[in-house]
Amino acid sequence: MAASSGSGNNRVFAVLAIILAGAGILAVVLWSTGRPDVTSGSEQQRAAAVIRIASQRPLGARDSLSTAVQDESPIVRRAAIVVLTQMMASEDRPVIEKAVDGKDAGVVE
Repeated sequence: MAASSGSGNNRVFAVLAIILAGAGILAVVLWSTGRPDVTSGSEQQRAAAVIRIASQRPLGARDSLSTAVQDESPIVRRAAIVVLTQMMASEDRPVIEKAVDGKDAGVVE
């Protein structure tokens, strides 16, 4: 009986180790993809990142879009505003209003 009890414990520990390893991998993937980057690369790359957010809706999407609304490029800002309005939630309204309320001809046109 003692031998089978030991091998049973080994199996339990092996299953727990696999579960913990899987949870660790999942945590790393979610952490690394948690907030899409809309601040690096060329104007076209940043705009493409905004468009990817629209189709994938990853974690941190609204934070990234709020950052993109303040981008130096009117193309990126316009894309971010369009995506935010499509994803419209009550907390997005002030960000959208501020972005289109100014005299930014590159966005308001």
